[in-house]
Amino acid sequence: MNEPFDWKDLIDLYLDDSISPEQFNYLQNVLAHDLAARAWFVQYTQMDWDLTMHVRSQAMAERALAHLPQQRTPVKKTRWFRIGTIVVCLLLLGLLLGRQIAIWQYRDTDKEQVAWLVNAQNCQWQGGEPPAGIFVVGTELQLESGLAEIHFKSGANVILNGPAHLVFGTGNSATLHRGKLSAQVPPSAHGFTIFSPQGEVIDLGTEFGITVDDQGATAVYVFEGKIKTGKPGGYQEIHQHVGARLNDGTTTVDESLLLKDSLVRQIRIPSVKKPTTTRFDFRTSIADSLQDRTGNGIGLTHRLPGTGEKLPQKDPNLLLNPKTGLELTTTKSDINHQAGMPTGEYFGIPLKGLNFQPNDNFEILAEFPDIPALPRVGQFGLYAGTRSDCVIRGGLIRRSNGEYTQNLVNNFGGKDENSNFIGVSAPGDSTRMILRRIHGKYSMTVENLTTGNATTLSIKHPDFLDNTTDLHVGIFGANTQSDQPKLVTIRLVQVTVWAETESQLEGK
Repeated sequence: MNEPFDWKDLIDLYLDDSISPEQFNYLQNVLAHDLAARAWFVQYTQMDWDLTMHVRSQAMAERALAHLPQQRTPVKKTRWFRIGTIVVCLLLLGLLLGRQIAIWQYRDTDKEQVAWLVNAQNCQWQGGEPPAGIFVVGTELQLESGLAEIHFKSGANVILNGPAHLVFGTGNSATLHRGKLSAQVPPSAHGFTIFSPQGEVIDLGTEFGITVDDQGATAVYVFEGKIKTGKPGGYQEIHQHVGARLNDGTTTVDESLLLKDSLVRQIRIPSVKKPTTTRFDFRTSIADSLQDRTGNGIGLTHRLPGTGEKLPQKDPNLLLNPKTGLELTTTKSDINHQAGMPTGEYFGIPLKGLNFQPNDNFEILAEFPDIPALPRVGQFGLYAGTRSDCVIRGGLIRRSNGEYTQNLVNNFGGKDENSNFIGVSAPGDSTRMILRRIHGKYSMTVENLTTGNATTLSIKHPDFLDNTTDLHVGIFGANTQSDQPKLVTIRLVQVTVWAETESQLEGK
């Protein structure tokens, strides 16, 4: 196949600053793939520079000498005269050359700055250090993970999705050796080019994406406008909403290509949601909340659906004590097999009152001073759920030896499952309990404030609680196998909701 241009002639046009965009792209592709051509380019441009400097310095020296005064009568040219003349010429020449070289250096530096890093989210860079942020010709950008938004001097905007390896060419081109990128190209950057191991992608007024895997396989997708792909002499146009694969410069259209779904077209700035916290210290009566046996409002407003239906409005099992906290008298009930639910004590608040969304993180914290000796298998602690048979609960459970063990258990359909036990506490200890959901994972922490020990339990994920805003959290206390009531004191309850970080990988 005949080549459309002689690349040696294109070097002359480049040095004369008369090369066309198409010729420049062809030359850049040759230099990117041909080691001998690069060596020729370096030697030729160095020779051109040397000749240019020689001609310019000679011309400036002649102009400097022309400004020296002419002698009307012969003067004996002594050695000191010649030295003085040479010094004057060198000073003039130095001033002129210094000024001109400074201009040339400024122009070269300006040309070399071809792109800028304008946004980076969750980025991990090779070597651990972030790049300077200003990229020059030949800069290699190694992004291990995350998203980097890059603005080219021409006006093109690129989002690089790690892991990726990008090398900057001119202010209107780059080479993608590995990774994914999407490019939005305004009219000012027409002809913006991404080189890949399998060919070129040249903008014709468009928004496109390109991926290069570890073996160099290349695929493209056009979101808007059109591009041309391939290699010089064999380009093919691809129009919007069409994908294609490149193989050694040959373009194969692939209508089924799902590349568009994996390309990030914009970096979404995550919304900021401040934590929302509510706290109950049970020191004073709170209106419009559940009432204790004297009619004082305890602050907590709701019962877990499916529990407490037969309890009177003034709950005989609750007492607000400003000196010690909320006193709860346990009743015989067991969420496992739904025994005694109508009089079961499971009370708290719905999270929707704290602007809770399905993917938000939350926690409920409670402190229990001087814990009592509940009957065997008696238990108290914290819960989160939508109803009595769709809940996760955890806390302390009394074993047959009289000691307490920390537990965490799922209950779906009224039957306990995935039970987990750890640690030991004793009657008389004071504890702090925290039930959390962070990034979708639940855990239960019990801190023994008396001994200073703390243990945390995790559990198989209760997917039956996913994607709901109707979660309730709260306190419970129960004698599961005994009619003998016991007094559990609650000194503090605190509930916090805060947003899960929103996904930053988003198409339009």
